[in-house]
Amino acid sequence: MAATHILDLANVAERHNVFGKICLVQIGRLECSPGHLIHRHTHLNWFELTCVTDGEGEIYGGDTKVDVKKGDIFLSFPCEVHKITSSVENPLAFDHFAFYTTDEEYKERLERLMASYSNPQKRAFKSYLIKEMLDGCINEILRKADFKLDYLEAAFSIILLEILKIFEVKRDVGFISDGSYQDSEKMCRTVKNYIDTHLFSIGSLTEIADLCGYNYSYLSFLFRKVTGTTLSDYYKSKRFESAKLMVRENRLKIGEISNLLGYNSVYAFSKAFKDEFGMSPKNYYKFVSGENNK
Repeated sequence: MAATHILDLANVAERHNVFGKICLVQIGRLECSPGHLIHRHTHLNWFELTCVTDGEGEIYGGDTKVDVKKGDIFLSFPCEVHKITSSVENPLAFDHFAFYTTDEEYKERLERLMASYSNPQKRAFKSYLIKEMLDGCINEILRKADFKLDYLEAAFSIILLEILKIFEVKRDVGFISDGSYQDSEKMCRTVKNYIDTHLFSIGSLTEIADLCGYNYSYLSFLFRKVTGTTLSDYYKSKRFESAKLMVRENRLKIGEISNLLGYNSVYAFSKAFKDEFGMSPKNYYKFVSGENNK
């Protein structure tokens, strides 16, 4: 059994989760037992740092495995499917910090970061400063220290700035195009990454074409030529993949999942889900949770 200490918003400061420009989703500490598995789960509109404090294991961003060991930090993106496995011989221990920002300048910089680092294997890094700041934040919360909110606001800002500094130094490509893409495969990978990390905010696929500097018909043609599937089908499959995971996790109500994915009603979402998977969201949850066998 993994020993875990998750600090939710109620533990931080009477559900106070806004610290300057940083909105805290969750912060915590976990020590895994040998071979422990944190099952696939979906992140919503937040980033998450996993800071390995001991041992070794594997972190998945989508279906891509990243090997990590003591001293490594992994950055997960919004809407990304996430999974962690611990080594049997050298069990994993880590601190984690999930957050988002409402500040427009920071949001823009994080957008550029996501565009440049769609490959999860490029998102493992080392930072003594982030490690120490995150450790200090957790200890500050546990000790219920004076000036806690001021400390956390300052520390969270430093952590975000350090993330931006580290990745912006290495950044080699942006998303918004000047219309002169030379590498169609690279562009399609970037389009996939944009869809993967904006599942809950895309209003129309035409906005992606606008960002690329192409009309939608041409982008769709190019995407199908390179990937073998249409842009619309890829978007649809990722939405259903996310819906299925969220239903299985049972953290959100069906209505909340429906709203998150942009359906007009629970009925419309349930019908679409049943058409895709052959059963309603409610029955699917019963099936995967074993309730039908009780």
